[in-house]
Amino acid sequence: MPKPNRDFTEDNGKELWDNMKNGDDQSAFADFYHHYAGRLFHFACTLLGAREAAEEVVNDVLNFTNLNSRIKEPY
Repeated sequence: MPKPNRDFTEDNGKELWDNMKNGDDQSAFADFYHHYAGRLFHFACTLLGAREAAEEVVNDVLNFTNLNSRIKEPY
């Protein structure tokens, strides 16, 4: 599991989401992933008590998020 990237400030989640939503490049998703993966992994590991299951949850949630970021709102 990757370590969280400490180069990101805590309050740029919306900016990362907008970059992912507006762009098609993988670097936007990579930035979003590295911003949230560590914290999500820690939360899932605490909740589930198993590293392997927590890794699956992180990958599933963030991949699902990436897919949903590409859906354009109808308005």
